[in-house]
Amino acid sequence: MAGRNSKIQTALESALASLSRRQLTEAELLKKLRDKGFSDEDIAPAVERCKGYGYVNDTELVKRYAAALARERKLGSWAVARKLELRGFSKTLVEGALADLETSSEVPSELERAKALASKKFRGAEGASENREKLVRFLRARGFEWEVIRQVFEF
Repeated sequence: MAGRNSKIQTALESALASLSRRQLTEAELLKKLRDKGFSDEDIAPAVERCKGYGYVNDTELVKRYAAALARERKLGSWAVARKLELRGFSKTLVEGALADLETSSEVPSELERAKALASKKFRGAEGASENREKLVRFLRARGFEWEVIRQVFEF
């Protein structure tokens, strides 16, 4: 029993060290601990303690990360969702974060972000068909839906 407790304590210390460098999702923390050779029996209590301390909170992290992607990187909802899923957030948390983005007053709307990118990318070159095609490809690559892109060209 003492050996198991020391393994759990070591897993907890490793988890805390990882969390001191960067905020991690629960999935990321589980993967890091598994990669370090800890067993699932040792990982589960360590992660639960981290959650109990408030160091692992996927619900809050997904909201902050989604807002940062939208506000700072000016990504569309599709790209935000993809990056969140790659980071290990559940589909339910991703959908909730996207819904929060739509109602947030702190983050520009998806249409506003697309317009800002469009005006920055093609200053003074409006109307030319080759620029229009480039802009469509650019906005699609940034994760904007077709409907939003269409609205950008209506103004």
